[in-house]
Amino acid sequence: MATQAERIVELEKQVAELTAALAAFPQMLADALKPQLSAALAPLGQEIVAAHRRIDDAARVFSELRKAVTPRNEPPAPTTHRIPRRDFDRALEDLRAEAQEQGSDRTFFPTQDIMRRAATLAAMEANTQAAA
Repeated sequence: MATQAERIVELEKQVAELTAALAAFPQMLADALKPQLSAALAPLGQEIVAAHRRIDDAARVFSELRKAVTPRNEPPAPTTHRIPRRDFDRALEDLRAEAQEQGSDRTFFPTQDIMRRAATLAAMEANTQAAA
């Protein structure tokens, strides 16, 4: 018959062996289940990758859409003809005087009409200077 100390030593060896087996168990389980898990999770992984691709495509499309609909502060077209303020005011006053002579109380005129009148007044002034 074994003594108490011998049985304790024997039990401690068994505990050490079982502890080592228990420590190795997760790795053994992972090795055994890895092919099954990877086979089961592969379609899910592909779906996740496809979903991320769709999200990235949607983000790109919305970014392009945002750029397309965002108003831009663009400078005026270079084809616009600008005249000095003095000529503009003189042409406007001439149009108002002509309207008043015709019995109208109109005071506002389209910019194009004012620009045409300014060109006409400038041409009249140039002809007057050329004749003198």
